[in-house]
Amino acid sequence: MSGIIRSEIGYSFEMRIIQLISSLGSGGAESVVRDYATGLQNAGNDVCVVMQYWRQNSVSEAALTEKNIPIRSFYDEVYGSNTKNPLIRVYRKSRRLKDTSDWLKKCISEFKPDVIHVHLDMLKYLAPIESFLAGIKLFYTCHSESSFFFSDLSEKSAARLLIQNRGMILIALHPAMASELNTLFGIGNTVVLNNPVDIA
Repeated sequence: MSGIIRSEIGYSFEMRIIQLISSLGSGGAESVVRDYATGLQNAGNDVCVVMQYWRQNSVSEAALTEKNIPIRSFYDEVYGSNTKNPLIRVYRKSRRLKDTSDWLKKCISEFKPDVIHVHLDMLKYLAPIESFLAGIKLFYTCHSESSFFFSDLSEKSAARLLIQNRGMILIALHPAMASELNTLFGIGNTVVLNNPVDIA
């Protein structure tokens, strides 16, 4: 880790943190990522938001840009512009898993994070490069009903792999969700962290 800063309540670590999400459009998880990123940076950490889909000039993107928090987009950097051409869209879809995983590996190599905090359906892109994630602390926030979200078997198997091989910690929004996640994955260490609401 890059250094230590003294806080009023003791010692805390200055870290390099990637917030990983599919997009920064309008939504609850997207607002949480925005607030986490700005709060963590204000506390003296280096934060980068990495997402899969194109930038949308959303309110969350504008707030991060105003704070000079870098935003990286797989679709912007690898695909460039969007297209309606069905052949190109089918080709991109067939390559999306491998290409996204390869690009994430590049982002991680360049940013060198201490922590990756994953949101929404991005676990399946980390699973193929899980051996590359050694030494990085992984967290995953489940923003939806766990039984519904992990009915996607690719996300469920990716979560299981990252929990078993990389010690990924799950974050639930309330105690009932934590219990469900613990049962679903045969663990007992899911953390409850209510989604933040910045009244100001």
